[in-house]
Amino acid sequence: MSELPHAHVTGSVLATTLVFNYRVLFPEFLRPTRTFSQRRAVEKLCRGVNAFLHSKRGKKRPHFGELYLLEDVYKLELRSKADEGEENEKEKTKQIINLTGN
Repeated sequence: MSELPHAHVTGSVLATTLVFNYRVLFPEFLRPTRTFSQRRAVEKLCRGVNAFLHSKRGKKRPHFGELYLLEDVYKLELRSKADEGEENEKEKTKQIINLTGN
């Protein structure tokens, strides 16, 4: 799958994906307790992290936005921020990514 410097990271991502899919398919499995680092990471994602958004086809200028985790519904939400100097200062939801695969 991946060469040595990145093999551990690739393996970790694949293992996490597999575990996540089984937890969604079989909600009766008990959830393991999260470590302090995991709790902090999830809390930070729920509050939103800055992201640099690019268009799929590259026709639009890239711009800054925020990525939010909606933990209770297993979704990621991408929101764009208005450029500095624009009159409309509202955030706009660009895309919602369903993490359950449905």
